Amino acid sequence: MTNREPLRHHVRRILTTAAGIVIAFALSAGGSTVQASPVELVDVDVVVIAEPGRMDEVDALLDELDATVVQRFDAIEGAAIRIDPGALDSIARATSVLAVGPDRAMQAESLGQAPIPQAYDTAVQPGSMYQSARRVGAPTYWARGFTGAGIDVALVDTGVAKSAFGLAGRVVAGTDTTGGGNSLRDGFGHGTHLAGIIAGNAGGTIGSPSNFNGIAAGSRLVSVRVADDRGATSTASVIAGLDWVLRNRSANGLNIRVVNLSFGAPPGPSYSIDPLAVAVERLWFAGVVVVVAGGNSGPWGGLAAPANDPYVIAVGAADSRKTVDPGDDVVASYSSANETWQARTVDLVAPGRSIQSSRGGSIADAYPGSVISESFLRGTGSSQSAAMVSGAAALIVDQRPGIRPDQVKALLRTHAEYLSGEDGRRQGGGMLRLDWIFNVGTPVFAFQLHLPARSGFGALDGSWDGSRRAGSRWAGSRWAGQAWLTSWN
Repeated sequence: MTNREPLRHHVRRILTTAAGIVIAFALSAGGSTVQASPVELVDVDVVVIAEPGRMDEVDALLDELDATVVQRFDAIEGAAIRIDPGALDSIARATSVLAVGPDRAMQAESLGQAPIPQAYDTAVQPGSMYQSARRVGAPTYWARGFTGAGIDVALVDTGVAKSAFGLAGRVVAGTDTTGGGNSLRDGFGHGTHLAGIIAGNAGGTIGSPSNFNGIAAGSRLVSVRVADDRGATSTASVIAGLDWVLRNRSANGLNIRVVNLSFGAPPGPSYSIDPLAVAVERLWFAGVVVVVAGGNSGPWGGLAAPANDPYVIAVGAADSRKTVDPGDDVVASYSSANETWQARTVDLVAPGRSIQSSRGGSIADAYPGSVISESFLRGTGSSQSAAMVSGAAALIVDQRPGIRPDQVKALLRTHAEYLSGEDGRRQGGGMLRLDWIFNVGTPVFAFQLHLPARSGFGALDGSWDGSRRAGSRWAGSRWAGQAWLTSWN
């Protein structure tokens, strides 16, 4: 059996499943007796990634198979295509094809539970950015002049409202893959909230409880908008955003060293033939630190994709338990994890409960429990935790400009605070502690020995289940945004 055999079996199985769905619908429609007619499968949308340097061969194959190229990913060497499902087996067999998968649903990794109290004092609220930054040790960097200045963090999300509190002058336009033509707007609010956590800066002295500062308050944010005002996106849209980052990371005065991905798709049994995994790995191997939310499915449903790829920093959420005492912190009940030690775990955790940050997006008006003021919302989930770690990565790169992504990951994981009594499968190295990292040496021999996704090994069996819907598209891509807008008190 070749390393592509599981994918060929999978393609045949998913086509049979799709046919079964159409037949079942025909038999149940209208009256009591319905004649089953031959099934005519509609075209499907998939993402194809080429082996490095072989995109020309893939293009020739797609032309031969009469596929429609919907979108190209030049830097990542791939494309989103629409094709007759009967031709998928030919794509899977092609030696020039590295990975092929559905243009599947994505989901923002934030959630919420209950209304907040009306009074809000940043000096004592455990979820305020002042207290959150203190919990993870960011003031140690600030006091020594490291604020992330000169480091750009690409936020691949719902966009950023450039005029939101703490973000004026902090955000530059990246790209908008939704077709809206404006990455510096956020009709949904998720991206704006994370932007404040990463690099918000309302002026004044960094670290003062009376000022609003993100973890990397000196960094600049690059807004890469991949989801529309309803929070809808797709794998292809996200990969297009990552492709833009890869091509432009050092262009036009940019210095993108960190990418934040606070979303997730349902994982398959393996990351190894996932086009989204290939996309994030190409950034990682190009020297860009990729930080991904682990997910909010709780134990033990596994990490969301692409957090399940080992060549990213996967972040779980910690719960302050409504106190500023670090001694009672636990892994949040909703934070995703795998049940077995052999499977991928998060690399570390960071505060993710009722986090104060910038308000943007009119949808917040429908959820008053999340609103602190005209300027701020509180949000809960591994999205917020990932944003904390993205800010931390920017500080580390500011201090150590030549550092590689593997070295950043090693520092974050090995110098985290292990939470007593918590399962290692759920917390990885433990709680983010920048103050424990500042004075240690950069690990010289920090390398990962995992097979990269471009190896093509692993089975995709099951990863496309349930992803097909009526018409010519794979599953829609609504980001679950409503829940995160209300937060625990």
